[in-house]
Amino acid sequence: MTKTWYFLRHGKPVTTGILTGSKTDVAVSELGVAAMESALPKTVQFDACISSPMQRCLSFARKQSRQSNLPLVIAKQLQEMDFGDWDGRTYEWLWENTQNPSIGEFWQAPWQHTPPNGESLCAFRSRVKQWWEAELSTRHTTHNLVVTHAGVIKQILAEVINLPLDSLSSINSLEVGYAKLVKIEVYFDEAYKPWPKVVF
Repeated sequence: MTKTWYFLRHGKPVTTGILTGSKTDVAVSELGVAAMESALPKTVQFDACISSPMQRCLSFARKQSRQSNLPLVIAKQLQEMDFGDWDGRTYEWLWENTQNPSIGEFWQAPWQHTPPNGESLCAFRSRVKQWWEAELSTRHTTHNLVVTHAGVIKQILAEVINLPLDSLSSINSLEVGYAKLVKIEVYFDEAYKPWPKVVF
């Protein structure tokens, strides 16, 4: 038995140039929505839609759910990382004003540095992992659309390829652009053990 998850990053938001985490709830631009629609495979009939509760994901997921008569699940674990005091700040401000840690230290070694009053990478990885493991063990639908964020998609990829936490700077070298789609197929053997793979 094989099941497939299609992870769709939200489109370009109306406000750019800021660090957009779980505390910054911005909408997607009209062009961003159009890009999300174009990214969906035309030959796949989805059985379920799962979404982050952030409006940049949920608005599109609700529309798809209504149009295709799909059950919609809203999963808080699929929110972007909480960047604490940095959330919503412009990148220019972050480069000029952060220290101990600086934004540069965070980008270089995120498992060692946590934004002030923010979520540690370990906690972020853990909540995404818990969601993914629950999906693998309880999801009965075959073609699943997941509307979420770049950070979440990277953590899912890290889980699939068994990347250790202290190697996560490697996963940051992957660019998951706005409205990009990542496909993960999971084969379940006779013991219902999952064997996931990323499909390019």
